[in-house]
Amino acid sequence: MQRTDTEISDKSKSNIWKYFTKERGQDNKITAKCNYCNAKYAVVKGATTNLWTHIKKIHVSLFDLSTTQRTLEQYGLSVNSNSEIFTGASTEENLRKWLTNWIILEDLPFTIVEGWLKWILKKVTGGFHLVSADTIRRDIIQYHIDIRTTIQKILKETSGKLSLSLDIWTSTVVKSYMEITVHFIDNSWHLQQITLDFIELEGSHTGKNIAEELIMVLNLYDISKKGKINSITTDNASNNDTMFSYLELWAKDNDIDFSGNNQQCRCFAHVVNLAVQAALKELKPEIDKIQNLIVKSRSSSQRRKKFSEISKLNGVDDLLPILDVPTRWNSTYDMVKRALDLKVVFDKIILANEFSDLNSIKLSQSDWTSLENIAAFLRCFAKLSTEMCASTYPTISAVYPMYNLLMGHAEKKMNKDKTPNNIALAANAAWNKLYEYYNKASEETHYIATILDPRWKIKYFKDWEDEENGDENMYYKNAKKIFTRKFDEYRSIYYPVSGMLNNSSGENEDSEDSLFPVPKRFRNNNGHDELNSYFNSTPEPGTINVLEWWKSHESNYPTLVKMARNYLAIPATSAPVERLFSESGNLITPERNRLRSDIIRAIMCLKSWLTIPNITNQ
Repeated sequence: MQRTDTEISDKSKSNIWKYFTKERGQDNKITAKCNYCNAKYAVVKGATTNLWTHIKKIHVSLFDLSTTQRTLEQYGLSVNSNSEIFTGASTEENLRKWLTNWIILEDLPFTIVEGWLKWILKKVTGGFHLVSADTIRRDIIQYHIDIRTTIQKILKETSGKLSLSLDIWTSTVVKSYMEITVHFIDNSWHLQQITLDFIELEGSHTGKNIAEELIMVLNLYDISKKGKINSITTDNASNNDTMFSYLELWAKDNDIDFSGNNQQCRCFAHVVNLAVQAALKELKPEIDKIQNLIVKSRSSSQRRKKFSEISKLNGVDDLLPILDVPTRWNSTYDMVKRALDLKVVFDKIILANEFSDLNSIKLSQSDWTSLENIAAFLRCFAKLSTEMCASTYPTISAVYPMYNLLMGHAEKKMNKDKTPNNIALAANAAWNKLYEYYNKASEETHYIATILDPRWKIKYFKDWEDEENGDENMYYKNAKKIFTRKFDEYRSIYYPVSGMLNNSSGENEDSEDSLFPVPKRFRNNNGHDELNSYFNSTPEPGTINVLEWWKSHESNYPTLVKMARNYLAIPATSAPVERLFSESGNLITPERNRLRSDIIRAIMCLKSWLTIPNITNQ
C-alpha cells in the first residue's frame, strides 16, 4: 500500500507540488507522481529541478510564471524602492537577475549559488527556488545577447560619429584578448564610453588578424557603414600600423571612406611612456641604485616590519617602498617619489645596522639629490599623462598643446650649463622620442580637434612661428587650410545647396520653407561667415566645460557643432581599455582558468554595460 502526500510529513513549500503528488512506496522511498500524466520521479533530498523540467517540457501550457513564483515580500525580504534591478513586482525572477548582476560585477564563481548562499536563502525565504550554476551561466550568455541589442540601438540613434579605442592583453593563463571600446558624444552633450566587445584573439597578433576581428565586431553592431567610424585609438605597436593598412583595403572594397593616416590616433600616454623610457636609459645608474635598495629593504617580513616601525616612530606615513614596471605609465616616477618620501626611513633602517647587507648599497646625499632632480624632471610627464587619461571630458584637443608643453619642458632641461649632465642627456632623449611621434600624429585630427576646443581655437596656431624655416605662421596657415577643407566637407554634407542663395534662384531667405536651418548671417559665402565668426572670436577661459560650451552654442555654429560632436569624442589615450584589462585580471585568474571564451566575453561586456543608467529597462 502507498501513502499519499497528505500522509507524508514534509515541510517543503515549493510550488512544484501543485503539479505533483508525493507517494511513499513499500521500500519507504518517496516518489513524485505527475498529476497530469502519471509520470514518476525519485525525490532525493528535496531536489526539484527534474520536476520543473518535466512541467516546462511536457506540460508547458500549465507553466504560468506569474502563479508559480512568490514575491520577495512574501519571503519577508525588504526591497529598496530605488533599486533599478527590482522593477515592477518583486518576484523570484527579479532576485535571480539580482544574483546574476552580483556574480558579474563582483567576479564571483557561478557555484556560489550552490553553496552556503543556497542554504541561507532557503532559511531566510522559506523556500526560494535557487537556480544552479549551469543556469546562471546560461543566463549570463542570454543576458549578454539581450543587452547587446540595446547597445546596438543606442549606437544607431547616436547623431554623431563613433570613435574606437582598442588594445590586446595576455592573461595569466597565456590567452590573448582584444578589447574594443566605443566613444561618442550623446545627444545631451555628454561624453560616453561603452565596451563594444572583449574577444579572445586566436592565432598570431598580425595586423591582418586584428583587423579581421575588428571588422567582425563592427559588422555585428552594424556600424561599419560609410562614415560612421571617425577614429581608432591604439598604441604604437607596428602591427597596428599594418592593421590600418588592411582596414584601408577593406574600406576601399566596401566603398567606405577610411584613411589610416587621418583616422589612426596614437595613444598619447603610450607616447609619453616611450619618451620617459628613453630618458630613463640615460638615468640607469641612479635608477638601478634605488631599485636595488628597495628590493633589499622589502625582501623579508622582518624587514617590512622594521620599515613599518621606523616609519611610525618618525611620523612618516606607514607605507612600503614600491618598484616600477616599465610598461606601467608613470610607475618610475611613483617609485622615485615614494622613495624620496621615505628617505628618513631608509637612512634610519641602515643606521640601525640590523640588516648588514643594506650598508653596502646605501645611498649617499648626492644620490638622493640626483633622485630629487629625476623626480622634478619626470613630474611634468606624470601629471600630463594622468590628465590625458581622463574619460569624462575631451582630451584629443589637448594633444598638440601637451606635445609642445612637454617638448618645451625637455628643451629647458637640455641646457647642460644649468642642468646636471644626466638630466640634460635624459631630456634630450625624451625630446627626440616626442618629436618622432609628434611627426607621426595625424595632422588632420589634431589640428581640427585643437581648433574646435573653445579654449584654444585658431589662435593657438596663430601664435606659433616656424623658427627653423623662417616662415612665420606656417603652422597657422596649414591648420587653417586643413580645418577649412573639413568645414567645407561638412557643409556640403549637411547643407548641400548652401551656395544656391548666391545665385539668381530668387528664393526668399525669410521664407518659412527655407532649406537652411541656420542663422541668416551664415547662409551666404558657403557658410564661411560662420567659420570666420569662430576664427575671429576670442578663446574662452581654461576653466570652461568644453562640451557645455558647444551645447550652448549649437545655434550659433550649426556646421562647426557637428564637427565638434565628432572630433571631441576621440580619446587621446587607450586608458579605458587598460582599465578594463585591469578588471579582467580579477576574473581570469590561475585558480579560475577554465572559463570559456564566450563566458569571459559576456561578463566583461556586461561589467561595462550594467553601469549605464536604466540599461536593463531599455
